[in-house]
Amino acid sequence: MMFVLSIITVIATPLWLSVFLGPSSSDNASINPLPLLGQILVIYILPMIIGLFVSSKYSTIAQKYKPVALKVSNVSFPIVIVGMVVTNISGFQSLIGSLGIITSIISVVVYAMLGYIFGGPQIATKRSLAFDSAVRNVGLGLLVATQVFSNQPNVGIMVATFGIIQIVIMGAI
Repeated sequence: MMFVLSIITVIATPLWLSVFLGPSSSDNASINPLPLLGQILVIYILPMIIGLFVSSKYSTIAQKYKPVALKVSNVSFPIVIVGMVVTNISGFQSLIGSLGIITSIISVVVYAMLGYIFGGPQIATKRSLAFDSAVRNVGLGLLVATQVFSNQPNVGIMVATFGIIQIVIMGAI
């Protein structure tokens, strides 16, 4: 199911951006959905397809390397976030006290609560849906921020801040 949702997200994201921003809508941001879709497919979907293929055809090998892949994944995301913070410290400082941080906190809490409420009768399912609902796709957001808003580094900084907020709130739960 997650694969299907990821495919829908990959197709919908460039299309929605083109609807909201329009092709070359301003000097600040413009979008041509096809090149962005191609980049998302290569960076985001291709590794997922390869992983699903390896997992289904070579399950013993996949199980052997799964712990290593999880460690690499769990270490690489914080490294990217820390790198963004270090290289854009003034941008992060400008967010302190902003509505962006407050809105991010509220949205993570509200999505977690909704996921928990609608998660059915089992506690494990409620917790899983709360997590999945609250933790949005920061990786895709960073890709879009760097491709569409490359001349506006504050967009990427806000996406990274949202990712940090998600990790802190959901990691505490």
